[in-house]
Amino acid sequence: MFNFKVYVRILTLLVMGNLIPVTHCMAQQTGPKHSIALMTGFGTQRWLVVPYTYNVTLFQCLYTYRVWKKSSWSLEVLTAPQVNLTKYRKVDNVPDQSNGYELGINAGMFFRKIILDKSMDVWAGVSIGPHYISGAPERQSSGFIFSDNVFGGLRVSITRRAWLNSGIGFRHISNASLKQPNDGVNNIIVNIGFGLSLD
Repeated sequence: MFNFKVYVRILTLLVMGNLIPVTHCMAQQTGPKHSIALMTGFGTQRWLVVPYTYNVTLFQCLYTYRVWKKSSWSLEVLTAPQVNLTKYRKVDNVPDQSNGYELGINAGMFFRKIILDKSMDVWAGVSIGPHYISGAPERQSSGFIFSDNVFGGLRVSITRRAWLNSGIGFRHISNASLKQPNDGVNNIIVNIGFGLSLD
């Protein structure tokens, strides 16, 4: 079973453990124009007041492209194909849980702000995309849905071309009333990953 407290502790140690060494070796980095990242994360309703359960473990590959840069600010676009594993209760407040999966791709944009001698940056953005879900709580029909995301995070350089990425966000999935029921499912998402410049 997934232990959320252990996950957050590992994420914190990974990020904090890389802050000191990279400050000296990355002072001249200006940030890549093209990059990829492999991300994994966990989505829960832990901080949401909802009666349903739909937990998701995410496996994403992100491609980002910088379209604008001025001083320490940049605007980047992204695509994020993903294969995710889910665990949910079909009926609210019934202990029986089912396993499922999601397949999809998101596209979006985000702003990035370089800080700490260009060795660390913070970012925030939005994305949306079509997904297929194999099953869901009774409030949401399975099959074709849209995934809407608002997210933010921290990127810390570990070499001239590589970095650790961590983030937190909010995700809503529903199908734009193409099929009923369509009450939607929400998740708080926490993720971490490894990125590489393609320049």
